[in-house]
Amino acid sequence: MIAESSDPQEVQPPSILSYVRDLPNLCSLAGLACTILAIYYSILGVYSAVMIGMIWAVAFDWADGLIARRMKGRTGDDRTFGGQLDVSIDIVSYGVTPAILLLSYGKFEPIFLLGAFLMVAGAAIRLSYFSTFGLAGGSKYTGLALDNNNIVLVFLF
Repeated sequence: MIAESSDPQEVQPPSILSYVRDLPNLCSLAGLACTILAIYYSILGVYSAVMIGMIWAVAFDWADGLIARRMKGRTGDDRTFGGQLDVSIDIVSYGVTPAILLLSYGKFEPIFLLGAFLMVAGAAIRLSYFSTFGLAGGSKYTGLALDNNNIVLVFLF
């Protein structure tokens, strides 16, 4: 628990919920909702619904960045929080969800655990790398973006 400061000049961080009112963050959370639906329908084996959830998650992920770049008056804290929220959601959307889809499609047979692990580990390593070092050369990605996982899986199904 964080103790209250007795120094009136010490700046307190904004509340957690204040960032939910930020339109790009709302868009990110809408993508997370689509991801949760995709996970739910993966477990049930309703693959057409999974594909819809996965592709909408990509659409919301793309939209949150577009909205954030066009919005005026966003602070550095808004950008930092939004970036962290986006990375947290990306690991679920593009690592965990495809792994659960693989497990479900494989009838949760243990042989598919290795593939599921590699999908999540690859996503975690990639996101950690770019969160730490940014873009190679400052302007372009190396390799494929993680959202391609969902796009490729949707087209394969």
